[in-house]
Amino acid sequence: MKNKEVNFYITPKLLKGWLSSERFVVAHGGRGSAKSMGAGALCIMFATQNPNSRILCVRGTQNKISESSLQVLKDIIDMMDLSNYFISTEHTLKCVNGTE
Repeated sequence: MKNKEVNFYITPKLLKGWLSSERFVVAHGGRGSAKSMGAGALCIMFATQNPNSRILCVRGTQNKISESSLQVLKDIIDMMDLSNYFISTEHTLKCVNGTE
């Protein structure tokens, strides 16, 4: 996998939740508090490093993933120059290593 350095700001609270041993973690905060980009970047990094994983991305106000979380993840994949490692459908992303 090609290495490209991309800087994302991961808030301390989001990172604490990500590193916790809890099965489910809920991130909440105001608009523009870096939840989507930070969590998305963490999920994409996790996807590339953990083959055959399954990751669920949801938002409280989204009607369809294709209109919300999915586009954020696609944008992050483009920023990280990882487009060759992901297959995008209308409702999902699949990494070439088997992660969905």
